[in-house]
Amino acid sequence: MQRVLRRFNGARIPSLTRAVAGPVALAVYALSQYLGSSPYGLGAVLWAALFGLGLSAVLIVKHRVTTTQAMALEVLACSLITDWQFSLSDPLRDLALYLHAGSQFLAGAPVYTTVPLTVYPYGSYLPFMYAPPTVPVFAALSVPPFWLIGSLWVAVSVAAVVWSLRAFGMSWRWAFLALLWTPIEQGLFVGNVVLPSLLLLSLAPRVGGILGLGVMLKPQNGILWLWLLRQRRWRSLAVSVAVLAGVVAITLPLTGLAMWGEWVRALITYQQSQQNLPGLYGSGLGRWLPIWIFGPLAIAVVLAALQARGRKGLARLGLASVVASPSLWNHGFVFVIPEFLRLRGQWFWLAVGLTVGKWPGPQAALGLVLAGWFVGPLIHRATHGLMPRANTELDLATHPLGRRAVQVHAPERSEPASDCLPPRLDR
Repeated sequence: MQRVLRRFNGARIPSLTRAVAGPVALAVYALSQYLGSSPYGLGAVLWAALFGLGLSAVLIVKHRVTTTQAMALEVLACSLITDWQFSLSDPLRDLALYLHAGSQFLAGAPVYTTVPLTVYPYGSYLPFMYAPPTVPVFAALSVPPFWLIGSLWVAVSVAAVVWSLRAFGMSWRWAFLALLWTPIEQGLFVGNVVLPSLLLLSLAPRVGGILGLGVMLKPQNGILWLWLLRQRRWRSLAVSVAVLAGVVAITLPLTGLAMWGEWVRALITYQQSQQNLPGLYGSGLGRWLPIWIFGPLAIAVVLAALQARGRKGLARLGLASVVASPSLWNHGFVFVIPEFLRLRGQWFWLAVGLTVGKWPGPQAALGLVLAGWFVGPLIHRATHGLMPRANTELDLATHPLGRRAVQVHAPERSEPASDCLPPRLDR
């Protein structure tokens, strides 16, 4: 026993701990999720089998497995199992909800739910919550066959996600592989509008005027609007206000003022429905925190995000919009992708893996990313000539940004004209 202990001297124990801590933590979390989510622990068995197959394949090809490679394989196995469990029935149910609201509008029937729910609704019977200018659009989309609109919707969503991930700095390979990540896959499967709206983050540095349109879809997207104020991009801010006002003016003859009042009442009613049915919060922090804690916390995160400028500030406001969401589902985490990409090595894969499961994983992932704002070792740092240190080479090899992770997250420069571009576009 003493001979064994001597082999793990003071210098090696911390190194060994760092090497295994991430994979072990992620494995424990994954197994705890799947043991209780399927009969006889089938999900846990499948996860272990997939992870074992991936590990064997890497060992055969490369003859070694790094810590981050193991964690990447764990996240891939988690995503495949969760995607399979989630995608067994009711595809494109969110899109069906949007088109149902549009058909109701064409029929002259109420679009918004103004009576608090007491029973959990199913699929397309969830309350429609988007602003009145979106209703005529969904009304027009409800006329063609559903299979046609569904196919086009998924194609546009995939294109929007891949383009955005490329704008964030990912290679083509990583961008397409990311479609398997559960928040993206679930968004595609249900046809949620959050995936096309990811273009708000990727296009904002070049086309800041589109940020105003995000409020039409989700009120928390208005937080991204603050980025134009922080950057003092007054022309873009004026354009975004003009675009928003123009859309409202064009659709007002179709919707009328009364629908705006119904929309406000529907938002208030939904808050009451959440009190009756906490599951409507999803993964939102308001489900577990009282409003007198949740409200100040959301404001504090927004204020902290505004301390940064350029692409870093925009990414942080994307995270702040997720924290402040009154209801949050897995696909909502796509707005945190730019901040996930700031994390290094094991921290990146741990945060990404935690979002695949349920409580407390997604909430812990948000906390981990927030900690990266204040704890330097969690994120990549640039050194001389924007090249990585030697001890980060293995991390960068399995990071979706590769060696560019260090260059992308170098300290912000003072030239707003070039510094505000997404990582892929700031060359």
